[in-house]
Amino acid sequence: MVLFKISAITVETPEGEVAYDSSQIIAAFGHEAGENLFGFNAREAQQNLASALPYLEKVEIRRRMPDTVLITVTPAVEASVVESASGWAVLSQSYKVLRLEAEPPTGLVRVGGVQADAPSPGQPVKLAEEDKLPLLQTLLEKTAAQGLSPINEIDLSNTLELSFLYQGRIRIVLGTANDMDYKLKWAWRMVTPGETSDSLGEEARGTLDVSARGEDGLGRARWRAGIL
Repeated sequence: MVLFKISAITVETPEGEVAYDSSQIIAAFGHEAGENLFGFNAREAQQNLASALPYLEKVEIRRRMPDTVLITVTPAVEASVVESASGWAVLSQSYKVLRLEAEPPTGLVRVGGVQADAPSPGQPVKLAEEDKLPLLQTLLEKTAAQGLSPINEIDLSNTLELSFLYQGRIRIVLGTANDMDYKLKWAWRMVTPGETSDSLGEEARGTLDVSARGEDGLGRARWRAGIL
């Protein structure tokens, strides 16, 4: 006799539509009505479900007494793309591999200067140079916080000459990761019309180097028009 039998499995999507219907999610959950409500490890089930269905960013599984399993899912959002030996890996905002493509999809941040190591859909991305992943995370988080968006490309090939392409028209050179907050704020002031007396115009195209400071400790921006 099975006590606390599962009689209902419910799927909730409070943050919008997901790429899978409820039947697919329940099937990937792997447990059925009639089984023991306490016959599975919720944490393991969450991890397995998120791996099996890559476009689920977050999965929460709860037991609702006396007989219901509640599965709450958050959709994954495509954010960036990085090259690998098996193709271009499309990553979510949490750097989970969503799918592999022969060509890099448009509209995502293209990460250059590094390769994904054997990317597998549903798994966290691993970079061949492991130290560059936290650098990528920091750069994307801080550019977003500073209001520097959209970012089209990030170049991690040389960690002493970090740079990214802003709005498809201005390459911003940061140099090293030191003083990143200061450099990004300085860059934002330079690319935002009206923020400083020498801020760039809305149609400006070229390279903005904010990697250096003057003897007074203030940022020194160098602008090269037309060169990306």
